Amino acid sequence: MSFLTPVTAMMAAAVAIPTLIVLYFLKLRRRRLQVSSTLLWKQSVKDLQVNSPFQKLKRNLMLFVQLLILIALLIAIARPVMQADATTGQRAVIIIDQSGSMNALDGDVTRLKAAKNAALKIIDNLEIKTSSGMLNGAMIVAFAERPQVLTKFTNNNARLRQAIESIQPTDQSSHLDLALSVIEPEVVLHASDSESATQVYIFSDGHIASHDTATLSLQGADLRYVRIGAVPNTQPDNVAITALSTRRDPDRPQYAQVFAKISNFSNQEHSTSLTLRMNDRVHDVKPVRLMPMGIGSVDEQSIQFDLRYPGHAMLELSLNIQDALPADNHASIMLAPAKQLRVLLVSEGNAYWELALKSMGIRSLVKMTPRKYENQNIETLKAGRWGNEHSIDATGQGFDVIIFDNYAPQSLPPVNSIFMGAFPSIDQLQLQANLSEEQKVTGFISWDSMHPTMYSVVLDDVLIKNTGWLTAPDDAEILATSETGPVIAEISKNQNRYIISTFSLLDSRWPLHMSFPIFVENAVQYLGLGKLATESGFSYRAGEVAIVPTSTNDAISYTGPLNIDDIKPKAGYAAIQRFTKAGIYRTDSPYVDKSYQQLAVNMLNPHESNLRVIDTIQVGTSVIQGESRKIAITHEIWHWFIWGALVFLIIEWIMYTRRMHL
Repeated sequence: MSFLTPVTAMMAAAVAIPTLIVLYFLKLRRRRLQVSSTLLWKQSVKDLQVNSPFQKLKRNLMLFVQLLILIALLIAIARPVMQADATTGQRAVIIIDQSGSMNALDGDVTRLKAAKNAALKIIDNLEIKTSSGMLNGAMIVAFAERPQVLTKFTNNNARLRQAIESIQPTDQSSHLDLALSVIEPEVVLHASDSESATQVYIFSDGHIASHDTATLSLQGADLRYVRIGAVPNTQPDNVAITALSTRRDPDRPQYAQVFAKISNFSNQEHSTSLTLRMNDRVHDVKPVRLMPMGIGSVDEQSIQFDLRYPGHAMLELSLNIQDALPADNHASIMLAPAKQLRVLLVSEGNAYWELALKSMGIRSLVKMTPRKYENQNIETLKAGRWGNEHSIDATGQGFDVIIFDNYAPQSLPPVNSIFMGAFPSIDQLQLQANLSEEQKVTGFISWDSMHPTMYSVVLDDVLIKNTGWLTAPDDAEILATSETGPVIAEISKNQNRYIISTFSLLDSRWPLHMSFPIFVENAVQYLGLGKLATESGFSYRAGEVAIVPTSTNDAISYTGPLNIDDIKPKAGYAAIQRFTKAGIYRTDSPYVDKSYQQLAVNMLNPHESNLRVIDTIQVGTSVIQGESRKIAITHEIWHWFIWGALVFLIIEWIMYTRRMHL
C-alpha cells in the first residue's frame, strides 16, 4: 500500500493528534464554594484530578477510540492506494501481439505464451460488474499483419479466458496502428458515458512495423505498454535468413543463381553453414561466418549458389543453427522453368512493332489481321500454363501477350495486352478528344520511371500527335503524361493487365528513338512474365495473399504448417487469404497450375528477426514507457478508512452514553 497525498495527511496529523491529547490534560476552571460535606462530591474530585494539567495520563478507553477515529480520517486524507491487476468495475481492452518476434523463446516459454499468461492474470483479477446503463468488462484483440477482434466487451470470464487461450502464433509483421483503429470507436463511445478511463493494455515486445497512429482519437483511454521478452537493452541470440531471390541467365536460361542474405542479430560471433536443397535433395552447402552485432549495425553475409536446372524446382535454404527464433532459419522459393514468350500482333501491318519484338528474342511472334482476330475463339488465345518440367521453352498453346495496333476488339481478351492507338471498352475509361486546332503536335512532360514498363525509358524529345487524353478509373496507373493530359496508362480488369496508349506509332516519332524498343521489351516482359521478368522464382511472405491459377471451379485445399481448406476458385483463379505461418504449402489437385502446386512462404523480415526488446512504443505523438510483465494498477481505498472511522465513532458514542447512565 502507498499514498498519493502523504504530505497533506502528515501536516493534518501534526495538528490534530497533539490537540486531541492536550484536551485530556486541560484543567477545568471552577469557582471555589464551601459545602457542608464532600460525601456526595467524590466524583467531582475525580474530575478535578483528570483535568489537572501535566498530570500523568491514565489509561482511558475513550481516548484510545478517539485516536483510532482520528488516525482513520488522516489515512483517508493521505489517499491510500493498493497495487492490483485491475480495478473494480473497470473497462479493459487487451491487445496481444502475435507477430513473428513473439515466437522467440525467453527461457522455456515463448513471448506469446508469456503475454497470454500475463493477460489471463488481468482477467482473473478484474472484478467485472454491470453498472447502471453501462456494461463493464473486457475486450480481447490479437494483432499481427491485421487485427482480429476475438471478443467485444463482455463480463463473461470464461469467454474472455477462452479468447486469450485461442490466440495462435504467426510469422507475420505487426501493425499496431490497425489494432488501435479497431478499438477506437469502442473507446470513444465509453469515454462519453463514463468518468473512468478505459485501460488499454498492449502486450508486445515493441517490434511494431508501422506507427501511423497520428489520426487516432483515443481520448478517454489509458494506454499501458506491457513489455514482453528479455530484459531491455539486451540482445537475444538469433541468426536469420533475411533475403532470398533467384535469377536465370538471359542467354542461358537453363542456368540459375540463388542469392541469399544472412544476418546476425546477436552479440556473439557465429560460424555455421547454409544448406541448399532442391526438390528435397541436398544440392550444396556453404560456410557462414558472422561477426557480433554492433551498435546500430548488423553483420550480414551474402551467399550465392549456382545451379543448372531448366524445369520446376522447390529450393529450400536452412541454417544449421539453434537460436531463439527457429522460423527465420529456413526459407524457400519456387524456381520457375525457363520460359520464352509467345506474342500475338494484331495489325494491318507495322514494321516498327515487328522489328522491336524480333530484337528482344521472343520465342514466337504470330501476326494476325483484325478481321482474322474477330473470327477467333478468344478463350483459345489464352496462354497455357507452364510447360513440361524439363522443357526449356514450352509454354502450351495460346499467347502470353497480345498487341493491338490501331485496333480494339469488341470484348477484352483474357490475356495481358497492349493497345496502341486503340481504345478498348472499359468502365470509366474515356478518351477526351482534342478540340483545338492550334496544337496538333505535343510532347511528354512526365512519365513514371519507377514502373517496370518505363525502366530506362526517356521521352524528353519524343513528339506525338495530339489525339486527346485519358480519363481513367481511380485504380489505374498513369505511365506517361503529355502537355494535354495522360496518354499512357495501365488498367487491371478481371485479373488481366492492359496498357493503353491514346496515340498510334505511325502518328509519332517514338519508333525512331532508342526508348521505343526498350519500352517494348519492358512491357512484354512485364505483361508476359510478371514477377518473373526480374526474378526466375517466386515466393510469398507471411501476411501476403496468393492468387493461384486453376482450371476448375471446385474447391481446392493446401496442406502445410497450417492446412488451408475449401478454397473456392472464381474466374480461373483461387485467392488464398493471408498466410500466417512460414513453410511450404502443397496441393495434389491436378487442376492447379504446376508452378503453384507448391507455395513457398517465408518470414524474411529483419524487423521481426531482431529480438531486442523495445523499451518504449510511440502512439501518435505520445511515447509510452514499457512496464514489466507484472502490471501494477493503483486502486484507491480511502473510502474504506472513512467507513472505519464511522464504525469507531459509533463505538465511542455507545461508550459515552453508557458511562453517562452509570
